[in-house]
Amino acid sequence: MIVEADHKHMQKAIDEAWKSADRNASSRDPRVGAVIVKGYREDAAHRSEENEGDHAEFSLICKKLRSSELLKHAVLYTTLEPCTARSHDKKPCVDWVIDSGIRRVVIGMLDPNPQICGRGYWRLLDAGVEVDFFPYELLDQLKDMNQEFVDSHRKPLLFNTAFAGLIDKNKNADISQFRGAFGFLSNLELLRTPNRREGWPLGDVLIENDEASAFNVPLELSRAYKDFFDTNYQSERLYDDGEKFMLARNPIAWEEASTLHLKTKPTKYSVHLFYYKEISQKQNLVPSLIKQLVSGDLTCQFAHSMCMHMVIATSDNKLLLTQRSPKPGYQEPGLWSCSIEEQLHRHDIEVGPENAMLAWGRRALREELSLDESAYTNQNLRLLSVFAEADRLNIALATFAELNIDSRALDLHLDNRLGEIEFGDWEFIDIEPSLLLREVFKPKRSYHHSARYRLLLAHLKRFGQPKPRELRRFGAAAGS
Repeated sequence: MIVEADHKHMQKAIDEAWKSADRNASSRDPRVGAVIVKGYREDAAHRSEENEGDHAEFSLICKKLRSSELLKHAVLYTTLEPCTARSHDKKPCVDWVIDSGIRRVVIGMLDPNPQICGRGYWRLLDAGVEVDFFPYELLDQLKDMNQEFVDSHRKPLLFNTAFAGLIDKNKNADISQFRGAFGFLSNLELLRTPNRREGWPLGDVLIENDEASAFNVPLELSRAYKDFFDTNYQSERLYDDGEKFMLARNPIAWEEASTLHLKTKPTKYSVHLFYYKEISQKQNLVPSLIKQLVSGDLTCQFAHSMCMHMVIATSDNKLLLTQRSPKPGYQEPGLWSCSIEEQLHRHDIEVGPENAMLAWGRRALREELSLDESAYTNQNLRLLSVFAEADRLNIALATFAELNIDSRALDLHLDNRLGEIEFGDWEFIDIEPSLLLREVFKPKRSYHHSARYRLLLAHLKRFGQPKPRELRRFGAAAGS
């Protein structure tokens, strides 16, 4: 039951929420404030107060108070329902609250995220914590300050007609048949995250590998595969016919699920190369194979080597672009990428389904950029989409990594490791809406086939979909 003494503490929590860090004007991270009261003492904290992404309750309990004497039997006022799920290496706020001995929690509003909504409330009740809610007149303030965050979970992202038309206009022949699906050039999205602005934390993605169902060439293509193998044995180094991993079927994401499951299976390098160079380039099977994956039985009937295509953002709001090495033996030398690529490996699979995806992302940062864990936090490694690279019959994952270091530090770091990295040059561009759109639709550089798709995803993540007026310079229909 709310009493008169509660009102000043609830208003204090709202005032604290307004202080929450907001790195760009269209961010959909919520503003959250928390206040803990015991006796005559009042302490407050807000989201991202010390470190980007730190939750307000965690900051208050674990960084400011850190004392059972100050927490046991105290009252917590928080503007947003305490979270119940974070990446596997982080304890959710509701558990911090319960374990601290806080006796009463007053919540501003339930989390609109369907993966969390109501779960924190019931966890507190089950633990014997008294729960109350802010009165309606204060709820309006909370909704106003977090309107974009609320809308991002309650309203589906529908593309405006100008943007949808420009996207369809830029699809190539392999994916143009899928007019309702999001795609760009030869890249067709198979799975989008429930919230494009957040993505899936890599720690919340499971990779389940089916060792018993290795992909082999079907009987009707066996002769063509043998001819390809014999002809290319030396030139393609098929004597090193190593193991690759492919996606077994088109994944499905449920709004209410806290994790995403990807199912994979092994194949051989030579089989993958056969489909890439023979089937995708010389035979007219690409449209039917992609259609089966998208709208047929959803199984993947072509070998490929699943690859992570990672966008790198620095703490000073820059994107890393890398240029492929001109050295002999490197694929597509001289093309620019946004930012790095790394194939799934047995080492990632071996750490287990719950940890494989995060291990893959961390290995990509280590092997491609020589970055250790001091340069990022696991929570800031996100999966944005699973997509088909139709022109080469491959499936890839678009991910986004926000680093804790700025572009100058990363530039110096890369300069000192020239012998350890596989690209020949690099640049940084501002994460700015018009610049990203220009690089997508009127590029200044020769790009790797998925780089402009990744730049588009970076725009959607940071700024949402472009407005019609922003798109007219790139050929979108006027007045859309």
